[in-house]
Amino acid sequence: YQRRGTWGDVFILKMEPPSKPYASSPCDERRPILDKNAPYIYTSNKKLYYTSNGSVDVKNGILIDQAIDEIGMGSFQYKLLAVCGLGWMADAMEQVVLAYLFPLLKEQWHLTKWEMGLLGSAVGLGMMIGAIFWGYISDTRGRKLGFVASVVITAIFGVLGAVANNFALFVVFRVILAFGIGGNLPIDFALLAEYMPTAQRGFYLVLMEGFWTIGSICSAGLAWVCSPNWRLYLVLVALPSFFVLVFRSRIPESPRFLLVRGRGEEAQAVLQQVARENGKVLPDRELLCVSDPQSGRLKDLFIAGEWRLTIPLWSLWFFAAFGGGIFLWIPEVLKMMDQSTDTIYETMFVLSAVPMIGVLAASILVDRIGRRFTAALGLGLASICLVGFAFTTTKALIMLSLAVWHLTLGMAWCIIYTVTPELYPTDIRTTAFGAASALNRLAGTIHPFVGALVVYTDSLAGIYMYAVCLLLGCLSALLIPIETTGIALRDTRNKA
Repeated sequence: YQRRGTWGDVFILKMEPPSKPYASSPCDERRPILDKNAPYIYTSNKKLYYTSNGSVDVKNGILIDQAIDEIGMGSFQYKLLAVCGLGWMADAMEQVVLAYLFPLLKEQWHLTKWEMGLLGSAVGLGMMIGAIFWGYISDTRGRKLGFVASVVITAIFGVLGAVANNFALFVVFRVILAFGIGGNLPIDFALLAEYMPTAQRGFYLVLMEGFWTIGSICSAGLAWVCSPNWRLYLVLVALPSFFVLVFRSRIPESPRFLLVRGRGEEAQAVLQQVARENGKVLPDRELLCVSDPQSGRLKDLFIAGEWRLTIPLWSLWFFAAFGGGIFLWIPEVLKMMDQSTDTIYETMFVLSAVPMIGVLAASILVDRIGRRFTAALGLGLASICLVGFAFTTTKALIMLSLAVWHLTLGMAWCIIYTVTPELYPTDIRTTAFGAASALNRLAGTIHPFVGALVVYTDSLAGIYMYAVCLLLGCLSALLIPIETTGIALRDTRNKA
């Protein structure tokens, strides 16, 4: 049997003499001599078939991505999209908080530019550690653990930040909150991707970014209404995370993860549940997926052919995050440009809303011109808009240039979050996503200090620096060697 669109891997399901000794039958308790680095076929009845130097016959089998495609898009996927999307909305509300708090905290606690940079960098560091930690946990212990635990941390420490009575305690609470957010982002996209049929996957992954935009709009609106009462603002921003928790615990574990981890009966039961909710019948055939016996290792992102994906993808994440980091300093830059407080809040509210247009644009382009070119187009246009912003002086032109910048940047991030889980196999998918997201957070750790230094010294030089980073992100997107449009998710790693 040859599966089209699975990265060139061909699996022939017929009996051939294996080159290594086998037990008398695949059902025998004795096992063949296994090479720990070879790929294996995992089946829903817990049989393990060696496939390194031969093929195997699995009667009445069906690859798990085929089973999901046959079940199709239905009420389960829409429910999962809503649950993941609400989590993203809650995280977005928390993540953009600092942009609105900087002027207020600076005034209340008399913060220096270095202390403001420290706060931004500490939060970025918390997200980076969280992304790596929760990515590993999700590949080794299951998606659902991180899916729920990361939101618990975000909800609790979001509220605690509102009662902090000094700057040091506030930093501690925000760092722990960031640790939770860092895990939520990669897990949500990976879990959603693993439940989506191939044909609809790109479109609905892009739509996830729309929830992020809604969260940003809500956070901007609350900041405007609550100002200058930042403590009330933080409490209101944290409330959606508690609401999300009610629904997250009801989402089942990823069937791909279950099958790869030898829990095939559970995987079969989960897919039967999905089929029932969608009004379909799961094909009465044994589930198969091809994967590797070890999972969740960072070094696997650089072995064999995987490094060709990892290097440009990590560059894309880092430069796109660094270039977008100017959002943190826009209120301060506008104050330095002698804009009024009302103008600043109006501008930030508009900036929070326009990425929704970018989401719509990305949903149209993602399956037409492909993931790579859509991301490159968005980052290239965002870079040009920042340069234009540096030369504007009127309120109308400032808002226009920044609005188009944030629109095109939002379009690019839709694609970045979509393509990352598509590039890697099941056993390292959230580890890979977490590691890439950690590069995002590394940029978030560095750019507040760099931004504080450059923006307060020469605001134009700071703007140009961020524009160059976006341009480098554009080039990185074009260097990704694989276009994932219309390709089934992988369950095994590249070997060359």
